[in-house]
Amino acid sequence: MREHSLARVMTELTVDQRGEPVPQVLLGEMPLGRIGP
Repeated sequence: MREHSLARVMTELTVDQRGEPVPQVLLGEMPLGRIGP
């Protein structure tokens, strides 16, 4: 049940930074948010 919480927090954080939903796969591999266009 921890994975769900972590995924939710990571997704929310990413959405807050850019404002768009980021795929969980990307977050799971490497939390990148500034290495985008």
